[in-house]
Amino acid sequence: MGRNEQTWTWSLVLLLLVSAPAISVAYRPGDVVQMSKMGQYHSSRTVWQDVIGRHCPTFAVNREVPFEFYRVAIPLQKPTGYTGADPYKISFQVGKEKFLIPWLLVINRKSSEVPMIDVHLRFSGSDLLGVTAKVVDMPHYYVETHSDVFKSFWEPQSWPKHVLVRYTWILLQNVYNVFNWKLQVWQLARDALHAEGYSVIGDNVDGEGDDAGASTVDSVDGAGAGVEAAMDFKL
Repeated sequence: MGRNEQTWTWSLVLLLLVSAPAISVAYRPGDVVQMSKMGQYHSSRTVWQDVIGRHCPTFAVNREVPFEFYRVAIPLQKPTGYTGADPYKISFQVGKEKFLIPWLLVINRKSSEVPMIDVHLRFSGSDLLGVTAKVVDMPHYYVETHSDVFKSFWEPQSWPKHVLVRYTWILLQNVYNVFNWKLQVWQLARDALHAEGYSVIGDNVDGEGDDAGASTVDSVDGAGAGVEAAMDFKL
């Protein structure tokens, strides 16, 4: 294969990589977004386990149903060797894209409040673009409604524990922000190919300087100001 053919081949691969999420993974409002979880206690971890559908996020649908607690809360099984002396953490993978939510401390938080997991999911059109999560204190009116759950959470011998998860969907309405994210993916891949000695379609032609490309990126960044940062997305 000649050098020009290699250049065209790599350019086509890059184009497919940038557009792949929109082609291969598409959701419709109301679709269940698959999720799996892993637990960690002391120095041991569980394997990834699928989360049942009614505990998973529903695409583009905000979900917070405190009056059906056991239907929306994720059960936590008692870890092997549990004594209560060490923190118990969980991690999630979300969607077919497997966005990773890093370890969340849910038991032995040094807090008198019952934990709740607050999950934000970013989307545009039919694409899931990123997921973030944090542990917060469950609102007191939840605790008042489910006093038995509050007591069970603090009872050492009562398992499984249940942790409420609140899903909030954030629509990225600014098309420039989505474009900027894909542009950054392209630039990262292009730089990697340049390091291997390849030229890529879109490189400066006819004596155009680097300033032209830089001004294009700046204008895109400016148009997307005030919207979620692209680094929240899985590249």
